[in-house]
Amino acid sequence: IEASHIIPLPDIAYTVMGIYNHRGSILWVIDLPCLMGLKPLYLSDYRHHFSVLLMRSNQQVMGFGVPKVGHIISSNQSRIQFSFSKQKTQQLDWCMKGTCSTTDKIPKIILDREKIFDLLKL
Repeated sequence: IEASHIIPLPDIAYTVMGIYNHRGSILWVIDLPCLMGLKPLYLSDYRHHFSVLLMRSNQQVMGFGVPKVGHIISSNQSRIQFSFSKQKTQQLDWCMKGTCSTTDKIPKIILDREKIFDLLKL
């Protein structure tokens, strides 16, 4: 989506990009890299165009801004390699379930959706 389609809100947490009208429903859009303690989208090359992932936790649906979405992969629990090593940030370390390698042999980070929503409650 275009960044101009997100309505910024004043005096709100720096991780909140704003609100977005998605099919008639108002969604909060959160900067996922910023929430994970990484470089915010507004400071990156993706500040004008990025992807929004919709995630649901219980009855709550939120949009999470990410630089881009490559491929969506499916994996079962047995393929997740649980990692206890320290990551770049505390937030990423806390929300990371582990990694999963695919046919390209590049490990993909698996995040725990419930922990991401828990970060928003703090």
